[in-house]
Amino acid sequence: TKPSRQLLFSEELSAAEFHLSRINKWLNLAQKKEAAKLASGESFLSDEKFIDIYEKSLDLIRKEFENRKMIWSHGHFRSKDIFCNFDKTKIYLLDFGHVGMRPEGYELAFMFWADYLMDDEKWDMEFESWHKEIENWTAGLEKLAEKLNFKNPKKLIQASSVERLLGTIFADILSSDRNDKEKTKGVNLMKKLLEKVIEEYYQ
Repeated sequence: TKPSRQLLFSEELSAAEFHLSRINKWLNLAQKKEAAKLASGESFLSDEKFIDIYEKSLDLIRKEFENRKMIWSHGHFRSKDIFCNFDKTKIYLLDFGHVGMRPEGYELAFMFWADYLMDDEKWDMEFESWHKEIENWTAGLEKLAEKLNFKNPKKLIQASSVERLLGTIFADILSSDRNDKEKTKGVNLMKKLLEKVIEEYYQ
């Protein structure tokens, strides 16, 4: 639960600045990939509505994480890294290569990202059905956040989801080698969900 090595520069940042610096890095990656499309005015990033969503996302992250802590965490927590012995009396967590200081809620949102958002076979679902499954996911994450004694677990999960959604759009979709059809499908879903999460956060 405590650092086992000297912290990196990014790990010394506040929780809000940690998230914002990562998002900025992902945006730069996406812009480099989109440079050729920008010249023809077809970039996924030239959407004025998305600029508004993006700015609201950053404001939400600043608001929620300005008083949140950085905590020592596994950093890559997902179902594929968890194993049980035959009798299911012991649980083994593997892959500690990403261990480090991260904001509260990071690990919970990472599970949601790794085991659901990145499942692009689900991108063919209608948004309403896809969103319903996400609500089930986040309800479970809120219960975990309560058990871990995080304050305002619902707000924490929503804000952590916003960070993951921006990362999915910039790093996992736009910076990837997916074709335009796949990118359009993925980006549109993530944008809709971002709008939904932001709206719910301020209710």
